[in-house]
Amino acid sequence: MLAHPDAVVGYGAAALLHGLATYRPCPRVELVRARACPPRRTPDLAAIVVTVADLPPDQASRAQGVPATPLARTAADIARRGSRVMGVS
Repeated sequence: MLAHPDAVVGYGAAALLHGLATYRPCPRVELVRARACPPRRTPDLAAIVVTVADLPPDQASRAQGVPATPLARTAADIARRGSRVMGVS
């Protein structure tokens, strides 16, 4: 995907791909790439953010044909970033 071929769509953008309503608008596409991947230069695009995180092979799936974090991982990632109320609402 762009400069990160092993990256997958994550967080709010993945939630939208999975058909979930998000608690706030998703102004950017957030890609998740594994820590073990060699660093690459990210294209200078304001609408794309690359997060480096643990990303085991079983944590990469497809949503609407796009490489993305699985539904459970997406929900957990979003819950970790917001308040407890946002994580369960």
